[in-house]
Amino acid sequence: MLCGKLNFLTHTRPDLAFVVQSLSQFMHCPKLPHIVALTHTLRYVNHTTCQGILLKATDKLTLQAFSDSDCVACPSTRRSVTGYVLLLGHSPISWKSKKQSTIFKSSSKAEYRAMSQASSEVTWVVRLLEESGIQGLQPVQLNCDNQSSLHIAKNPIFHERTKHIEVDFHFTRDMVLDGLLQLSYLPTQNQLVEISLKFFLVPNTGFYLPNLERLILFPCQV
Repeated sequence: MLCGKLNFLTHTRPDLAFVVQSLSQFMHCPKLPHIVALTHTLRYVNHTTCQGILLKATDKLTLQAFSDSDCVACPSTRRSVTGYVLLLGHSPISWKSKKQSTIFKSSSKAEYRAMSQASSEVTWVVRLLEESGIQGLQPVQLNCDNQSSLHIAKNPIFHERTKHIEVDFHFTRDMVLDGLLQLSYLPTQNQLVEISLKFFLVPNTGFYLPNLERLILFPCQV
């Protein structure tokens, strides 16, 4: 029940996305370490109850996406975790942290899978915004910190290293060829989506969220 309530909070708290998806995997049979992790999460939420997202006004709306993957993040299944964040202007409007359904042997394949999922979300968000009267958002910039996955997405030539990648993963490549998506390399230290992939620990609060200020999470004033 507590995980369900935390999952509800992820609709406005991207900083909770990773820990909630991690805890949700053990709802059917939680052990002591999972209860401890849940307690730490509740303590963090209690210390940040007034934190929220500020949707800032801007003269020109642009849509950009950040995708990343933590390769073989799950110690039991060896599956990677996908994370992405979409920004409209300077404000986050969509984000996700989810364990991938396929095991990959290399980080570039896992990153490519994450890019495909982010591209699908970009397509849906663009259509939604166009129905709301917001036009001219494409090509959307998709930022990734893996050079190999960017090369796979930009290179339409079939070759030995990518022959085993499922066809639906090439959705990103099709969007690039159609001019709907523009791929860009972004160093790992500048990735906003890192908070959707890992736990970050520091004294006192127990959490460290890199680049959190760029996601416009702010303490409300009472």
